[in-house]
Amino acid sequence: MRVANQVKTPLRILLVDADPDSRGRTERGLAALGFQVTACPDEQQALGLCFSGTFDAVIIDLDVLLAGDMRMTRRLREHVPFKSLPIIGKAKPGSPPVPPGSGLDQVIEVQEDVSGLAAALQSLRQARGFLAVQEAAHQGPPQPER
Repeated sequence: MRVANQVKTPLRILLVDADPDSRGRTERGLAALGFQVTACPDEQQALGLCFSGTFDAVIIDLDVLLAGDMRMTRRLREHVPFKSLPIIGKAKPGSPPVPPGSGLDQVIEVQEDVSGLAAALQSLRQARGFLAVQEAAHQGPPQPER
């Protein structure tokens, strides 16, 4: 599937990936396709960014999600502005299956090419109209877990 520079209004993507090489490749690949990407290495930073910024979708590496026992997606889904925020899991070949209740809309296996992620983002954009989460709708920053 060919996904060229077709993004009219750049989608604002939050990328969460602990592996700096993988994060860099994914960020560069999506940016080359016209996406506006903010990348971070962990759930805590990602939650802070979500509650202080505006994103159209989140891509989270499954290793990060599963290592955090899916806390990030559960925390986001608890807040009204994020209930419909598309969250895509980025799987490596051979990644374990995602348990039910993960909060993910979709899981895409990514090797070197990000075209599958780009196609999933475009598909979600068309299906949902990508109503961005506005800062005014935020219910405040997340409280630290105890």
